[in-house]
Amino acid sequence: MFFSADHQAQIRLVGTRSCAPGEVFIAEGDPADELFIIWAGRVVTVQGDLAAPAFVGYREAGEVVGEMAMVEGGPRSASVVAIEETRLLRIGRESLEQLWRENPDLQAHVLDVIRARRNAAADVGGARAVTAARASAAPSTELTRDELEQAFRTYWKTGAAGEDWDAWCDLFTEDCLYVEHMYGTLHGREAVRRWIVPIMEKYRELYTAYEYHLLDPQSRRVFLYVQNRRDHPSGSGTIDFPGITILEYAGGGKWKMEEDFWSAKEREVAMKAYEDACHQHDPQHPKKHTRFDWGKGEEWTRGGRTYEERPRQR
Repeated sequence: MFFSADHQAQIRLVGTRSCAPGEVFIAEGDPADELFIIWAGRVVTVQGDLAAPAFVGYREAGEVVGEMAMVEGGPRSASVVAIEETRLLRIGRESLEQLWRENPDLQAHVLDVIRARRNAAADVGGARAVTAARASAAPSTELTRDELEQAFRTYWKTGAAGEDWDAWCDLFTEDCLYVEHMYGTLHGREAVRRWIVPIMEKYRELYTAYEYHLLDPQSRRVFLYVQNRRDHPSGSGTIDFPGITILEYAGGGKWKMEEDFWSAKEREVAMKAYEDACHQHDPQHPKKHTRFDWGKGEEWTRGGRTYEERPRQR
């Protein structure tokens, strides 16, 4: 946490702000005169035109945003958008300097966050640069919304709904980039296959429920919002944690990049809740592989009632 129990008096220096879903509370190019701590909710960091942005990062409760430009000077390098009802603590420059004087450990923590994010950005940015260079060297063809939609539906029906993860890997280019912010960055289709097939086998009680997706044919990207879901062992309800995926289309039915953002804290809470519910209601539930609630999407977004009843795509 940004403040420990010993530093609650310092909260007097902090303001608050509430944001609605879709609200931009940091705008790229603006002067940086405050940073924010996410008290509750989730946000996405993006760059470029907000009508077709490049997604940079995903932040959740307990994390700080807007710290780089605030500490290092210069305009904001990215915009930050709330993706659900979000409550923020806001710290202006003078207040931050006073907090640092009273608590040197806080200054060290913020600087550590900046260094870690710069290192992560350099790793992902370098990999993206290689992918972009390859794309620019390839012949450019106009992409229709219908082609992008059909490619995405095949992606979803093969992986999330059909749960044929080996076939799903074949929908990526041989030299694809896969950025998984929980597990790391993978280079190439076979690296993705070596990771995804065993991990989905391990967590077979888990399935992916569709919320919505957005298409941007101009940037050849798809934005996807999902729930990582387990049926409740009591037989009523589900235990979820959310996720966001950004896909970049290569053409010919294949994808050249996927970037995944998961809510790590909510994942931990969900796993503990599921473990406790299994102990209370049905210790054998993880072996049943039920999928009773695929969400409110169209029919093509839904898989089988169990893993064994999954619809086959090949």
